[in-house]
Amino acid sequence: MIPDFLRTFPVPRHDLDGASSEVPVPVEEPLELQLRYPDDPPSTLVVLMRTPGDDLDFVVGFLLAERIIDSPADLVELREAGIGRNTHNIVLATLAP
Repeated sequence: MIPDFLRTFPVPRHDLDGASSEVPVPVEEPLELQLRYPDDPPSTLVVLMRTPGDDLDFVVGFLLAERIIDSPADLVELREAGIGRNTHNIVLATLAP
């Protein structure tokens, strides 16, 4: 079974028999990161390309690497915030005041 983050595509080979074979390719999707302070509306900080999965951990790592937060304790809330079919493509991070 192929993991969700991989898709297969037929790829023609350029050899004598010209056969095609299935090649696994990683899937990337955009992830919109929104920031806000309690009682303030969210605003989009960045849209990142990522292989889906572990998005909340990815966002914490990004916020730490960019020095937006000093530790995960600086987050009041971290959740998926999309609606409809894009539920998993938006993460809302609420920063401690």
